Amino acid sequence: MRFIIIGYRDAYFWNEYGTSVRDLQIAEILSREYEVIFVNRPVSIYERFKNKSKKKSVYEKLSSRITFLDSTSYDLFGPLQGRLWTERCYIKFIDKVVDLYATNFNGKVIIIDFTPLAKINYKPLKNVIYWYDLIDNFAIHNRFSTREKIAVAQKYLYVDKHANFITAVSEKALKSFSNKYRYVMPNGVYIEEGVNESIHLPKHHKKYQLGFVGFITDKFDVEFINKLAEKYTIIIWGKCFDDKIIKLLDYRIKVAGPFKYNDLPDIMTTFQVGLMPYLTEKSHDESPLKMYEYFKYGIPCLSSMNFEIDSKWFENYSNLSTEKVDDIISYFLESSHSEDVKKTIREEWMFDTKIKTILSRLK
Repeated sequence: MRFIIIGYRDAYFWNEYGTSVRDLQIAEILSREYEVIFVNRPVSIYERFKNKSKKKSVYEKLSSRITFLDSTSYDLFGPLQGRLWTERCYIKFIDKVVDLYATNFNGKVIIIDFTPLAKINYKPLKNVIYWYDLIDNFAIHNRFSTREKIAVAQKYLYVDKHANFITAVSEKALKSFSNKYRYVMPNGVYIEEGVNESIHLPKHHKKYQLGFVGFITDKFDVEFINKLAEKYTIIIWGKCFDDKIIKLLDYRIKVAGPFKYNDLPDIMTTFQVGLMPYLTEKSHDESPLKMYEYFKYGIPCLSSMNFEIDSKWFENYSNLSTEKVDDIISYFLESSHSEDVKKTIREEWMFDTKIKTILSRLK
């Protein structure tokens, strides 16, 4: 069985941040047992000159098991549209990929499309299954413009009609789909194969009481974080996509900046309680990867919303008094990085287990 993956992220993202996102994690897990061909987003001629030189050796360092397909687009005007360019930049390249790697392949080919905007022709072939994965509900994503959300809605309509299989991180994200073969596959605890990583983290001095890892956008609950900073030490790790958010943060909060996924074992020793401070109105039906990362390293989690896991080490602060939040943080601080937190992880939380369950439906 062969997998062709059309990612939302690609090898360039992998090289910069590691397997820190859903589509790359799925690709890496599948490559442990199957042949995986990964299609990079076509790179504009502007990007080639600026920061994306074509270096095959880079791909080899990422995963010897994955074949990355790279292409250059000479469209001079399309890239000026920004994200909307991805609506049509894949069309010709994907048709060639399908002809080369699927049409005459003697076996089953599963094409996984993670793109929220790209117009990709799901060409009917006897040996091909088209699997669409939402990642998040981009039709309501806080980083997408109105025009982009309309384009996403159009893509979802096409997928709903033509995909053989659809997955999303939550029931809510699938609400607008009527496809008979739609399934919920939340994110999970991810252990990258070949990386010296353990959920039994060695004990280190915890410099900060509270911490956050992930991308920082305008859905960040600044008011809550600043209130916590009056009593607790806080560190924030991750790339910021909205500079105004950083400027609004209390001066006592340490902003550590971007990191690579393989830095997480060290990063997770710098704080004791993990934060997921999101504004509910800017949520896009997600399943936060960081929630599972916190648990993987034995770190209790304080969140503004409930998600799919149920644990005494996960607490929603949204309707709690200040006194109750302080009590929970105190309790969490005492148990941080303990075996009690790590034992909360169940087999069904593991991402590779969730993927195997979904694959069993495809066979």
